[in-house]
Amino acid sequence: SSLHSPPLQTDDEVLTDACWAISYLSEPPERIAPLVEAGAILPLVALLSHTMPSVQTPALRAVGNIAAGTAAQAAALIAGGALGPLQRLLSTGKKELRKEAAWMLSNLTAGDREQVAAVCAAGVVPKLLDMAAHEEYEIKKEVVYALCNACCFGSAQIACGLAQLGIVVRLCDLLELPDASLLLAVLEALEALLRAGGDGFGINPHARLVDEAGGCEKIEALQMHENPEVFEKAQA
Repeated sequence: SSLHSPPLQTDDEVLTDACWAISYLSEPPERIAPLVEAGAILPLVALLSHTMPSVQTPALRAVGNIAAGTAAQAAALIAGGALGPLQRLLSTGKKELRKEAAWMLSNLTAGDREQVAAVCAAGVVPKLLDMAAHEEYEIKKEVVYALCNACCFGSAQIACGLAQLGIVVRLCDLLELPDASLLLAVLEALEALLRAGGDGFGINPHARLVDEAGGCEKIEALQMHENPEVFEKAQA
């Protein structure tokens, strides 16, 4: 008689193992395409809403690896409905899941303008701004990269929308971070916001926001920073 394995949905341990296997398979970028072609995106996205963190964790890792792939692969994730579950994971009580969700969003906002626009349209930015203020440092780092990438890789229209949501104040609050690479990301994001706000006529509204948030003094202080890249960017 033939052997029939039980459906994966009935065995959470098997489901967890299968998700970890897929997450390991998706680690080298060249392996992502076969997974996407095999139809992995929709079931992985569905598993982001599983009731067990032990299943959500490897599913999120796999989805995050796909998000770091090509623009077409990231677009397929967005089209597959990944942004809704991701937004919910930003509010989960599990710290590791919040961190991974923010990391995945930072991969998506490092993509093309369409990806950045889709992330912003999903309504995650207010939550990310709140997390940038209140999360613990390891999670905050991923959140800040997600926000800074959105400023740098999105359109000028997106940057202006982010400014209206309060991103300038939040970024200026972050100008005293100890991490040099994160400081560089914040400075580049502020530079992108200033470019987007300058239409050549009158006062740049984003420059005014930076000034009001105490950003000018903090940027001036960074011109004495020990990291040469930071002080060069602050002088620019």
